[in-house]
Amino acid sequence: MLSHLGRLDRLRTDTRIEELAENFDAMLTRMRRGGAIEVEPPADTAEILSPGPCNMRSMSSGGEGSAGAPAEPACDCIGARLGTDDGQPHYRVGPEGWEPVCNVGETADGAAALCCAAPSWPECRECPHYPRVSRLIEEMDEARPADAPPVEELTGHAWEVEACQMAAFEAGDEDWWRYGADWALHTRNAAGEWVAEGESSCVTPLHPQVHPR
Repeated sequence: MLSHLGRLDRLRTDTRIEELAENFDAMLTRMRRGGAIEVEPPADTAEILSPGPCNMRSMSSGGEGSAGAPAEPACDCIGARLGTDDGQPHYRVGPEGWEPVCNVGETADGAAALCCAAPSWPECRECPHYPRVSRLIEEMDEARPADAPPVEELTGHAWEVEACQMAAFEAGDEDWWRYGADWALHTRNAAGEWVAEGESSCVTPLHPQVHPR
């Protein structure tokens, strides 16, 4: 067991392992699609992700990093302003370029998180590091009409309904709150009950996509 722990400690310092762990969902998506586990960084950011020690905070001024590579974008979040970010990078290179690092509370060693240990809504609405899924859920709660049907009144298991509604909301479908499982659009009948207008096939909830209506 001590030998295994020693190996894990060494992996903890591997920047490639750190980057994959921070974006674990994206890695799973690539694997399901038959893609590579690791993302090849864009040519102009290769120097930033090169092996060896790298002080990302020293490149956060908005200028250029080493060897003329573009620096980490400047960040104006509360952690950067107050210096409570413990020197953590505020952005990382994702499949589509620079993306903000999510605030996930405390780090593995108990250090303070990027901005705060307990991000809250709506106080942290403008923070680029607010957890993406949590932000989506909060925005859905704010946009859900007062007379919208409860999830349990729609056809399907709650997690299936929520998967379809989240995908529809992200796609900008104004009827997102009326979807049940399998993309069944619901409406009130004469008795005031929410019933499905029709059903169509739905892709796996792991990769929800809005079904064309």
